[in-house]
Amino acid sequence: MRAALAGHDIRTVCLRLNKLGFTQQHIAALTGQSQPEICAVLKGRRVIAYTVLSRVADGLRVPRGYLACPAEGWGELHLERPSLTRARTGPTAAPAATGGT
Repeated sequence: MRAALAGHDIRTVCLRLNKLGFTQQHIAALTGQSQPEICAVLKGRRVIAYTVLSRVADGLRVPRGYLACPAEGWGELHLERPSLTRARTGPTAAPAATGGT
């Protein structure tokens, strides 16, 4: 479980909680998410937003350090859409991706 937390593999965390008898609704209530959001995570949606990771840590009562979440956030680092911060190289570079989290 700690390896899954450290790797921000919330899908594995949810799957293991589910095997212990936690329902999607219960996991959602603990982590401040909706049941459809937990369902999406179980189907492979990655959780990378600091606010969501910190809610998961707080809701599951695990130290934020297990999720590699600093107590004060990640400052200017933009994790939701990392491709938006890439520098374009030349006039023919493709626009940055704008899809999902």
